Amino acid sequence: MSVLCLRQQRVVGVFSQLNKNTALRRLGSNGLCFQRSIFKRLASSEMNNTTTARDTTVTRSTFNVGAFKSLLNTTHLGREFVYEQQVESTMEIANNILMQANSAPSVHGNAVLSEEQLHGVGRRGRSWKSSALGNIYFSFVWSANAEEPQIQFFEEAKKLNLAISVATVLACEDAVVCGVKWPNDVWTASGKKLSGMIVNVIPQKGCVVGVGINVNETFEAELPIVDDAKTATPVMPSSLAMESGCEVNREEVLAKFCNHLERLMGLTISNVLDEYNAMDLMKGKQVFVFEKSVGEKSEGDYEAEACGILPDGSYQVKRSDGEKVELMVEEVSIRPTV
Repeated sequence: MSVLCLRQQRVVGVFSQLNKNTALRRLGSNGLCFQRSIFKRLASSEMNNTTTARDTTVTRSTFNVGAFKSLLNTTHLGREFVYEQQVESTMEIANNILMQANSAPSVHGNAVLSEEQLHGVGRRGRSWKSSALGNIYFSFVWSANAEEPQIQFFEEAKKLNLAISVATVLACEDAVVCGVKWPNDVWTASGKKLSGMIVNVIPQKGCVVGVGINVNETFEAELPIVDDAKTATPVMPSSLAMESGCEVNREEVLAKFCNHLERLMGLTISNVLDEYNAMDLMKGKQVFVFEKSVGEKSEGDYEAEACGILPDGSYQVKRSDGEKVELMVEEVSIRPTV
């Protein structure tokens, strides 16, 4: 059987794993484009005899800022761009750009990308080393409008928190079928983590957003992010290259993210919620809710059914006794379906 046929079977199999809403959305609006893109690359690889179905060996070239900017159709996001080989944290640099600006709107959309982070910033103050392995470590400023009331800014921040997840899925979907996993992740349909993101809100100033996307890194086969079989499903990391079987162009992925995000931020929060809900991988599934942190046991932990995201950004779950609970700071692990 040809590589193309093998890959076609795999794509169809992955589609079958999605929840109903996500599958319909992919097949109805983007599925054909996704399949054409993947199959075109695979056919080319087969003719050149350079890539097999699971060959994830890539050449990790440095990020081409010029190529990235040529793909942008944004007004602000990514137009001012800082590129570094190694930094402590792109979030720290973006934060300094915002705090040191004479006016927040003057740095709206300014962005930072580094090949490597020594102390990347995550949710709840977590930090980690982000190695130079062909991924995207990206932060940017989304400023507040000085003429808008503060309450309107916080509404904008809520929309931004939803929109970055949606934009990440749209940026990655040419390489892999994926969806959003509340509160700040993008996972493959089979439950592997591709991306994480964070939004830091600075009153009167704006937001500093950090996005990490596993693009061309190859992870060890047995390297779970969470490994507590009694309370959580082990989460395996993956990358666009591992899922698609070939090297992925980082400049294209990041430009798509920027283009989609600026478009989404021009919509109403209701429209953004509709797109988010269509991509929600948790909805309808059994989940485990951690009061403190994934894998850290607490008396307040419990199992529930995921109901979906609410307009304020919280997530609703239904406990076994039928009580519906709105989650804000808790963390959630998707349980396997028996």
